[in-house]
Amino acid sequence: MIRAAHLACDVTNDSEVERAVSEAREALGAADVVVANAGFGVGGRVDSLTVDDFRRQFETNVFGVLRTIYATLDDLKQTKGRLAIVGSINGYLALPDRRRTR
Repeated sequence: MIRAAHLACDVTNDSEVERAVSEAREALGAADVVVANAGFGVGGRVDSLTVDDFRRQFETNVFGVLRTIYATLDDLKQTKGRLAIVGSINGYLALPDRRRTR
């Protein structure tokens, strides 16, 4: 039988990630599969974007995934589980004339 949990959290916040992992652990036990999938993109002309726009993107897309990994790493070691990291197609394919998302 396959059991899974889908729990929402803000991956830019350490305590939110820890809370979600704790809830999943309480419901299901130690994780044996973790999918680290956090991301969004900023788009638009560089003169319409700020460093903070890119900082927010980096905080979510990179550190959010890392927070998920570190919060579940002990479980995965214990269960000899698997980690999946999901990236964006934008890492491979640029989209011209992309509008700013906020």
